[in-house]
Amino acid sequence: MIIDFHTHTFPDNIAEKALKKLSDSSRAVPYTKGTASSRFESMKKAGIDLSVNLPVATKAHQVAEINNIAIDSVREEIKEGIIEFGSMHPEFENIKDELKRISNAGLKGIKIHPAFYQLDICDKRIMNIIYEACSLDLIVLTHAGWDIGFEEANYIPIDSLLRIDKEIHPKKMVLAHMGGWNDWDNVEKYLAGSDYYFDTSFSLGKINKRSDLKDPMRTYKMEYKDFIRLSREHGSEKILFGTDSPWSSQKEYVDKINSLDFTDKEREMIFSENAKELLK
Repeated sequence: MIIDFHTHTFPDNIAEKALKKLSDSSRAVPYTKGTASSRFESMKKAGIDLSVNLPVATKAHQVAEINNIAIDSVREEIKEGIIEFGSMHPEFENIKDELKRISNAGLKGIKIHPAFYQLDICDKRIMNIIYEACSLDLIVLTHAGWDIGFEEANYIPIDSLLRIDKEIHPKKMVLAHMGGWNDWDNVEKYLAGSDYYFDTSFSLGKINKRSDLKDPMRTYKMEYKDFIRLSREHGSEKILFGTDSPWSSQKEYVDKINSLDFTDKEREMIFSENAKELLK
């Protein structure tokens, strides 16, 4: 079984516009059309059984609508291989009540992305989101490290993640992009072995860059040997397979993990067992 813990789609009527906007800022080329149907095609080609859908509310007024869509589709889509997460924004007025609504509806977690808020993850409003979500036993998945669409600052630096670990000590928090995109030396030095989960999204291979725009801040991602070492130093039981589809090819990502020098047990944990345990 394979579970992709990090994917994104958009409603059909805005998918093309949303992908273009994100592609313009990141200079990356998507591998799908960003729709649910194109992700299903990608999953089938890759042999992926389940994908976690991670909506991002870039504005506070989007939160309720995004969560309504997730709640309305959660029972229907689980049969088709999709696990819906909710979203939250630090300027949303009724954070506690909305998180309770998400939890009561059966959603397993939320996605946050401090770079879109242009706030450090240790901003008290984001810390409050994390605290309230953890109190409801919700998974919190956050972008971690640099973002190629926001080169001006790293809004999720290592010292802030260490502070969250100390002050909140979340047990079900996932740091995307192997703990901190393009900051992997510090991740290995300071976060390896912590209680955070890491997902593998957008961390292996070459960035599929647009030729009509300047290069992203980095064209290549982690070296394979560094990826394996960090996975083992952190603990393979806390690594979740994720792709960041549509920004990575699900098929290529599955093939990459299968090609790496992991044991069968490690590969099984990364591909599905860790995710199944976290999603209980």
